Amino acid sequence: GVVGCTTSGGTESIVLTTKAHCEYFGRQKGVQHPEIIACVTAHAAIDKGCELTGAHLVRVPMHPDSCRMNVAAVARALTPHTVMIFASAPGYPQGAIDDIVELAKLAQWYGVGLHVDCCLG
Repeated sequence: GVVGCTTSGGTESIVLTTKAHCEYFGRQKGVQHPEIIACVTAHAAIDKGCELTGAHLVRVPMHPDSCRMNVAAVARALTPHTVMIFASAPGYPQGAIDDIVELAKLAQWYGVGLHVDCCLG
């Protein structure tokens, strides 16, 4: 099912989703050294969330023409330690919308979480 919460701001949202994914997949799949995949253009708060939770941030490239996260690079970066794909719709700073449908398919196929960040500022 889908679960969510309301937060007071972007950084708080990103830190909480990082913590939730690390804790959930730590219990559910026994992941002790969690990895989170994010585009090089992802909001800087994902760095903070990973630092606070001890998760390893795996950066993937964007498509130079669209500034969207490279879905093929995400597929190559997935490991048994991956707990979350961090997508943007729209992203910071270019305002590009990642291919959420294809990223959701990857997340579902590999049994990992997908966070879609909406950065408007």
